[in-house]
Amino acid sequence: MNKSQHLSVRPLLVTMVGLSVSASAVRAVEINKTYLGPSLDRWMYSFNTDPGNKPDAAIFAPYGHPTQPNFDDRDGQLLVGFVTVGDVPPGQGVDHYRIISATVTATVSPDSAFAYDPTPDTWDTYSQSGGVAPVPDSDAGRSIELYLAGYRAGWSLATFLETSRYAGAAGDPLPPGGVWYPARGIRNVFPAQYEPAGSGIIRDVSNNVDEMFEPRPVAIARNASLTPGQIVPVGTPMTFDFDLSNPDTRRYLREGLNAGQLNFVISSLAEAQIQTPQTVRFYCKEAGVPNTAPTLNIRVCVGAPADWDCSGAVGVSDLFKFLDEWFAGSADFDENGQTGVADLFAFLDAWFATFGT
Repeated sequence: MNKSQHLSVRPLLVTMVGLSVSASAVRAVEINKTYLGPSLDRWMYSFNTDPGNKPDAAIFAPYGHPTQPNFDDRDGQLLVGFVTVGDVPPGQGVDHYRIISATVTATVSPDSAFAYDPTPDTWDTYSQSGGVAPVPDSDAGRSIELYLAGYRAGWSLATFLETSRYAGAAGDPLPPGGVWYPARGIRNVFPAQYEPAGSGIIRDVSNNVDEMFEPRPVAIARNASLTPGQIVPVGTPMTFDFDLSNPDTRRYLREGLNAGQLNFVISSLAEAQIQTPQTVRFYCKEAGVPNTAPTLNIRVCVGAPADWDCSGAVGVSDLFKFLDEWFAGSADFDENGQTGVADLFAFLDAWFATFGT
């Protein structure tokens, strides 16, 4: 905010301080919930003929294999989902969910399978279909990323289960043996981003190398106990801390909580010509190994948008807290990706509406 904008709201601040208002009947509550296992986890891979029953899931790209052009760049993927109904009330309206933090964890199942890389690599550091040579990668390993879940062929968050078909609409005939080959761009659930940003239009990022664009994951796997380039031991928890400065991430989480379920896709471009014990893998809930299933922690303020301090009552303290964050540039009330005067007026409209003024 520039100086003139700052000065322009000072009279408004004085007026607000002088207001005497009682607590509203419209209330909000902060919910901090940890899910110690997913409602569903599914290895999204064309040759998975036993969906929903795998002990772990391989996350890889088939670079170097002769048939690589027939498969998605991001071939082995892991879908994880968490039903939030019962912990976070659904159906409140997306503006009634203010995300405070969100974290997914997944635990490494093989030992010494890959090098830790907490930073993304650009798309041109990977081999492309047609034999296009990659540019050198400046560090060891490949990042492991978390994405929004996108759907096709009539499937959706509400209808896709961990045992649902890999590709095709519900009424389509299955291929012989239930195996989809070739399998490029047909999986029913895929890692996604809004494209363009803020549009709400989902784009599949499974082939971002061949399509030559940089994806925008919601989080990258990290572990504070590892150093970049270190070989990762079995049982290592990898943490995906969501970047909540991204309004698309906040939008997806709010829509999921409003619907009562959050689904995500774990993906990587870690090279594996063929799957071996050294392929990047994560435990699924079916492994039966204690404390290794994917988890979710979500902190969210649910209720009146103007209850900015999530105290359970709308009052002057919410106004002051919002203004503190607004002056700090971190109060994107209208969810457009930036903090500005429009956010202040939108908040004031909601705040005054609480009191019927």
